[in-house]
Amino acid sequence: GIELAKGQYITFIDSDDQIEIDFLQKAIDICMKKHVEIYMAGCRGIEEEREVAIGVIGNNIYSNSRNFTEEQLIELLEQNYTATCWSKLFLKEKIGETRFEKNCVFGEDLMFVHELLKKNVTVFADTYIGYNYFKRSGSLITTISSKKCEDIIKTYLYLLKTPFEFNCTETEYLEFLKKRCVQDLNFTQKSILEGKNSIKNKYKMLKMLFSQEELVQILKEDIGKTRMGKYSFHPGIVLLRYYGRKIKKRV
Repeated sequence: GIELAKGQYITFIDSDDQIEIDFLQKAIDICMKKHVEIYMAGCRGIEEEREVAIGVIGNNIYSNSRNFTEEQLIELLEQNYTATCWSKLFLKEKIGETRFEKNCVFGEDLMFVHELLKKNVTVFADTYIGYNYFKRSGSLITTISSKKCEDIIKTYLYLLKTPFEFNCTETEYLEFLKKRCVQDLNFTQKSILEGKNSIKNKYKMLKMLFSQEELVQILKEDIGKTRMGKYSFHPGIVLLRYYGRKIKKRV
């Protein structure tokens, strides 16, 4: 799609999502008036026709991407501005040869956006909510697989290196990334255990989730402080503890 696009700007919209009627006009106006190369808007999460989440920053951010403060980097990721490719308008010229990670079912948007931010681009992050994301059961976001576990690891190994790409001199952003990674691993582990897969497949996915030695070493201290506990890196023990608790409840 990027190769075929003829326009000056590119936006990405998932086929089952919706944008606000004035989103594109507002984005183009700001890009042209302020010479912005990446425009970012807030998003609204919708499930079963109900608003379930809002990702929006407190104040507009107008800055060169290499000059983001650690506080801005944290807020932009926390509110999903830098985690997704939708709700944005990109100057095609700045995308250049950057492409999405192939054969990736999780994190490809995040890596794509961060690769563009490394290019020294002018960014306008808006408090305006211009995108509606519909959460549906059975989607890639709501399901779990061995491939998704592999991609979660790949994404966080990539993300944990970004503070150094943005010349962060403090540790606040890195600590935030580590905590977010642990939270996502925690949630993924819970999803695997509570899912309908066989015990054999659950074991395989848990093993995949904690098989990356580099990630384990980076996060070991942080994971030890959470409810996952110090034995969480061994899939067999995780399964025994989980099913042991279920049997105890029944008794």
